[in-house]
Amino acid sequence: MRIPLNSLSPVSRGYSRSLVSRAPHDNALLRAAARVSRMRRAAEAGVWMVAYGIAIAGLWYGSLIAGPYLRSLG
Repeated sequence: MRIPLNSLSPVSRGYSRSLVSRAPHDNALLRAAARVSRMRRAAEAGVWMVAYGIAIAGLWYGSLIAGPYLRSLG
């Protein structure tokens, strides 16, 4: 009897476990990495806020400059 190609059947590949052991202070390292990640996210959010502020200010200023000109065209 043939098994259909799309059937879900377990596959055993025989992978061995890694011989590398975890460092004793690995959790401290992960906590330090998480703190850096939070700081980076905060800095990135600040940069995005400044960028959006500059874009909005540019549009506002552009409308102040272009508005009278466009109204004069009739």
